[in-house]
Parts: sequence; C-alpha cells; structure tokens
Amino acid sequence: MTNAQKQTKFEEMAHSADSDLMAILTPEQRGQVTQRKAINVQFSNDLAALRTNTTMTEAQKKARFQVMMAARQNALLATLPPAQRARVEREQQVKTAQVASMRRQIEELGNSIQKSESPAQLKKIQAISQSTRVQEQAVIADKSLSDQAKGSRIEALRRSAQAKIDALLTPAQRAQFARLRALITTPPPQ
Repeated sequence: MTNAQKQTKFEEMAHSADSDLMAILTPEQRGQVTQRKAINVQFSNDLAALRTNTTMTEAQKKARFQVMMAARQNALLATLPPAQRARVEREQQVKTAQVASMRRQIEELGNSIQKSESPAQLKKIQAISQSTRVQEQAVIADKSLSDQAKGSRIEALRRSAQAKIDALLTPAQRAQFARLRALITTPPPQ
C-alpha cells in the first residue's frame, strides 16, 4: 500500500470506530464527545494559525501557545461531570508537583555537574555541543532527506556527541551526566 492508501484506510477505520462508539453512548455522552471534538478542532485550527503567524516572535508564540493550552484544558474540563472534573484536577495537581520536582532535580544536578567541570572541560563540551547543534540544523535544512532519515541522522549525531563528551569526563562526572540524562528523558509519572 502507498502512504496515501494507508492514510485513507486509517481514516476509514477511525471513522468506523468513532461511529461504533457514538452508537453505544447515551445522548448526553454523545453531546460531551461532540463538544470535546469541537474544542480539539478549534485548538488545531488556532495552532495552525499560530505556527504560520509571521508577526509574532517565537517568545510571543510560545506564550500564546501556553494560553491556548490552558484554555483548551479548561474547556475540556468543563465538559466533564463534576466528580470526574474534580478527579482530573487532583491528578493534574499531583502531576504538576511531580514535574516541578523533576525540574528542580535536573537544575540542581546540572549545577552540580557544572561546578565539578574544569574550565577546559567546559570549553570542550560547549564546543562539541555547538558543533552538534550546527550539524543538526544542517540535517533539518536538508530537503533531500525524509523525516525518518533526518531523525536517524540527528540521533546518530547526538550519540556521537555524547560519546565525545563522555570521553572528556571523569567516572564520577559520567555517572552524574547519566543520572541527568535519565531525569531529562524520563517522562513524568502518569
């Protein structure tokens, strides 16, 4: 199958599953699902407009995105019955606290690593990081590569950079970096 055929087949399956689901819901539940879909469609449209907006800076776009996400979240929560809404809000508070804790740990560990590096090490690490960023941007800009090929090349660049950085570090620093990478790449608890 071609990608277009696969996409069409996927859309047909999704529509069929959606129809089957709607058939077993109560009218109230169908209304809630319809509201949620409308909220998500509006969010997608607003996001597309934000991405193509040429009058805003990246910082302004990021701030607007945060506002859009909060508005979407509030609109989705409003479609839930009060008991479910309260449960979701409690879960969000817990998750927010967990994410804040992870950020603090990452910042503290990052500061600790920076303090343990010599100026020469730090300069070499910064040079490796800068070179990797430049190479990643070149890969991203390469129109001859597929998204999958770009992802593979960027991953290879990052592994290579990490190996170079690891070679500059003491065993204790490598352990600290490994812990920091684990914190950064571990998704927040569900």
